[in-house]
Amino acid sequence: MIKKLQHKFILISVLTIFAVMTIILCIGNFILYKNINDRQNNLLNILIDNGGYFPEKIDDGKIKNNDEQAPFWEENKDFEKTRKPYFEISPEAPYENRFFSAVFSDNGNLISINTGFISAISTTQATDMSHSVYKSNKLTGYLGNYKYKKADYSDGTIIVFLDSTRDLDTLKIFLIVSVFIIIIAMLAVFITVCFFSKIAVKPMEESYRKQKRFITDASHEIKTPLAIIDANTDLIEIEYGESEWTKSNKNQVQRLTNLTNSLVSLSRMDEESNNTIMTDFSLSKVIAEESESYAALANTRKKTLNINIEKNISYYGNEQYIRQMIGIFLDNAIKYSNEKGTITLNLKKQGKKKALSIKNTLDYIEVGNHDILFERFYRADNSRNSASGGYGIGLSLAKSIINIHKGTVTALSRDKNSIEFKIIL
Repeated sequence: MIKKLQHKFILISVLTIFAVMTIILCIGNFILYKNINDRQNNLLNILIDNGGYFPEKIDDGKIKNNDEQAPFWEENKDFEKTRKPYFEISPEAPYENRFFSAVFSDNGNLISINTGFISAISTTQATDMSHSVYKSNKLTGYLGNYKYKKADYSDGTIIVFLDSTRDLDTLKIFLIVSVFIIIIAMLAVFITVCFFSKIAVKPMEESYRKQKRFITDASHEIKTPLAIIDANTDLIEIEYGESEWTKSNKNQVQRLTNLTNSLVSLSRMDEESNNTIMTDFSLSKVIAEESESYAALANTRKKTLNINIEKNISYYGNEQYIRQMIGIFLDNAIKYSNEKGTITLNLKKQGKKKALSIKNTLDYIEVGNHDILFERFYRADNSRNSASGGYGIGLSLAKSIINIHKGTVTALSRDKNSIEFKIIL
């Protein structure tokens, strides 16, 4: 159990740190992409507004147009009103960025193409790329490693291409480095958490081991005086005859014996959960045999046990534990059902799984989920009292058996007069 908690702690820790680091690095990649994209759009807007060129004057990052160079928007006053302000750029921007542009007339003829600021693209390639973008419906996007933008220009259309190779390489490198950092960090975190979790869990493991040892040792120590008390009671009955006091002593001895046996079984089951011997057996036959042995008990208490078992259902598990589990549920149902109550047991296939349900009637129970009944030493006030002989261990033991078989169990009341225990194996 402690090992399972340790593994769960390691898994949760690693997944949590992985999620946090992934989110942080995704945010970092997004911010870098946005900054690069904004810078490219800013440069493209400047180039478009200046007819496919950088303006001659860029002082302190602010664009100042040369009065001798009349920008094209002076011919289009409407464009001047809608033009967005630029971000500040470096005076070295015209020399750091490679670009080319093309101007088309309204009827789609290529008027001019400017490849004087780039050497990686020939005039023929630039012409083909310009025609491809002009025919598309997109105003901006990427064509290979070139980001383009298309806009109205005088009585035609201007298209500007900006070489984005360096920016795209930067994004790719940052992404690769991010993934590499996550992998290295996860390995480091996994090793660190594994190391420190052993140190953190060690006191718990030692305490749990001592607890199990105490239960086992105490149970064996209790059995000896119980056996002596039981033997002495028998001698008293032989010499003086049976009385209400000797009968009471025997009842209490039996209850304590059952309690110690249950505690030992529960402790042993937790310890051997990974070493349980599993075999193939007929689940239908095992449940039928156990149910029939409890039918007589139900009859003597004037209760009805209805058994519905689908035939030829096989199962791979521990037969002894399955028999013990069925006995616990049937004993529980007979013991706590109402006077002249009805207990119903159903077994059937549910796809590849086996569905077992035990339902019994009650005088009253709240509607809803009652999985708290599987907690150790829990007893409901309305039925689980000392007079009924329960200690709140049986159902917990049954759940441990189901957990060993990788199954699930739920306790549910759909009305106020019955409860159903549903086991999926």
